[in-house]
Amino acid sequence: MRIGPVIVYGIVWAAITGAVGWFGMSLTDNGGFVSLIGWVLGIGGYAFAGMALWHVIRTVSLQRRGLEMMRENPQAFADLARQYEQANARLEQRDSELEIVPDDEFFARTMGGRPNRMDTSIYDGHPFDCACGDTHNFYTSRIIILRELPGMQLVMACPNGEGITSVKVTGGLFKFKGFKSMFGTRVTEDSV
Repeated sequence: MRIGPVIVYGIVWAAITGAVGWFGMSLTDNGGFVSLIGWVLGIGGYAFAGMALWHVIRTVSLQRRGLEMMRENPQAFADLARQYEQANARLEQRDSELEIVPDDEFFARTMGGRPNRMDTSIYDGHPFDCACGDTHNFYTSRIIILRELPGMQLVMACPNGEGITSVKVTGGLFKFKGFKSMFGTRVTEDSV
């Protein structure tokens, strides 16, 4: 973690919120509703300035302690770093695992739906894990969509002709997050 940007951002936020607090406190002598707004701005601004400074002090303290621990026992620090990298690798592998099923099971799980009617050009350039074992970038001109299933699922043909994958379109109502490959089957000589 780079500590310099944390210190700079913390000091900038403390200065901005402190200025808001100072401005709010200058309004407290006006009386009435303006005075009430002044108190809210003053107390809120000074509170946020204090939290920003506390965050800077805490970050510097944790960084200093981490450096001291690393100097005292470099081997333990190296072991922790290796364990962290291994845990990240396991999480990434788990996220990208794609269930490969036999042809008949794949076709049974993808029955129904309809020919694709979605405008999929908005997904161009986004990657998906394919049943062939590779990751492909989706482009409407290269990837054939065989079916559109309920729940925003698409059945995509591998551009290399080596697999068929059921992919879920993930995201909220207005924001596309990416493709999640659910399951797939590999195309073999027997299945053609």
